[in-house]
Amino acid sequence: MKYIDEIKFPKPSGFTDKYAKIRDNFLLKRTEENPADKPPVTKKLLKTIWGEQRIERRGLRASSGDSICVLCPGNWNFDVGPDFKNAKILINNKEIAGDIVTDLFSSDWIKFGRGKDPLLKNAVLFVIAWKNTKEDIIIDSLGKKIPCLELSSCANNEIDRYNAEFDVENYPGGEGKHRGRCASYNPDKYSLLEHLVAVAGDERVRIKSGVFSEELRKRSIAGIIYRGLMDGLGYGANRANFRKLADMLPLERIEDVIKAEKFEEKSLRIQSLVLGVSGLIPEIERVNAIDNESEEYISKVRKIWKTIRKDISASEVLKKDSWKFKGLRPFNFPYRRIAALSIILSKYDACGLEKLFNDFLKEVMEGRFSAASFRKKLMCENSGNADYWKRRVSFNARKMASDVSYLGDERTVSIIINTFIPLALALNDDRTQERKLFDFWARIPSRSINSITLCTSTKIGFGKIIKNERTQQGLLQIFRDFCDTKKGTCTECGFPGLFTVPVRNFFA
Repeated sequence: MKYIDEIKFPKPSGFTDKYAKIRDNFLLKRTEENPADKPPVTKKLLKTIWGEQRIERRGLRASSGDSICVLCPGNWNFDVGPDFKNAKILINNKEIAGDIVTDLFSSDWIKFGRGKDPLLKNAVLFVIAWKNTKEDIIIDSLGKKIPCLELSSCANNEIDRYNAEFDVENYPGGEGKHRGRCASYNPDKYSLLEHLVAVAGDERVRIKSGVFSEELRKRSIAGIIYRGLMDGLGYGANRANFRKLADMLPLERIEDVIKAEKFEEKSLRIQSLVLGVSGLIPEIERVNAIDNESEEYISKVRKIWKTIRKDISASEVLKKDSWKFKGLRPFNFPYRRIAALSIILSKYDACGLEKLFNDFLKEVMEGRFSAASFRKKLMCENSGNADYWKRRVSFNARKMASDVSYLGDERTVSIIINTFIPLALALNDDRTQERKLFDFWARIPSRSINSITLCTSTKIGFGKIIKNERTQQGLLQIFRDFCDTKKGTCTECGFPGLFTVPVRNFFA
């Protein structure tokens, strides 16, 4: 009998499904309760869907038939107890305030002893992925009846498909930076762990590539790149709003607004359009401590928006309070991200974005790609009227003494990893090209260390050395698959099984 740590790990030559096979066949505990044998859905994903309210909010019905209206989904709870606190819902038109509890199955209420937990005494709703019991309500520790809401019947999409859409591991934070059970097996099995983390990073690219393969059936290459840019510019707290903007303002609509304009005017018109739809154009008289330059800029933007908005319905305009500013670095405020988008789209139309992608692929194949040169291609040194935001972070902030780039190396690399590489893989049908693309991917250095990556690395005993983006992406994938178990703890995690189960051709 050969144990896994005795196996030699061949150097990979391309993107394989090795990690997915390891995860699905050896590490994740399958459950017969999953009615459709769906890919793994974690409780964290379920909580993220609830927190983002990606559900059909009209006509919600509990399993018991009671009508439900969500007024406030509650605040994410990082401590023991309910998953969301201070929620407000209407049950049969009666407003009730309290906590939300989530689980994958309705049977989990009994299975995990939720009804005996005094910390859940204020629960008002039990949110589940799938109902697998006959009971339509559950009972808490005080004998109070709590309705069940099945998300699989009201989610805007198949629940497991949100895995590709959401940045789950960053929503809204980690589980703490303590070492997990699996860390005790290292450093004896370090070479094995290093190999697994690497192929997990490859799997993360494959997942995104699969999503793009589906999207290519209904969108152009330029359309996918545009949505990738929007997603990359809106990372973090405002990612959801930038995705909404991409839906409301497809590339064709933006091109129609800016046609026949000079470069500087294109950029200003795009800013006016996107700021307007974002609900971020202020009334001049309501901006405190405004200077002459800001007043002139706001006047121009409002004038352009007034001519554009006649073709835009009120329902297509986001509310300003939907944008997140608290906790963000000022340079990441949505104003500057929108300015960056305007400059890119002023320079590249649909054909230009596709050429940008083809140039990227050619340079990678020829071994001469440079992230710094790519960033310069995206942005421009001089963008005329659009230069207002180069020294600003908001309308009433003091003007900075020198220009600050709209797009840094970290964001540039993120766009390359999350859009250009997966798209190239989705379009590839040549094995030689895939090997070159893989070699490029495996060499990309880490520009920054994600807090969730560091948390996961510590938990599994990998240490604090993040060699490259392949390593970092692998740690993010492992976090999603294992560190984010449905109970949120290490006690039932299957990951340590990798180091204890004897196998023969595990990596064959």
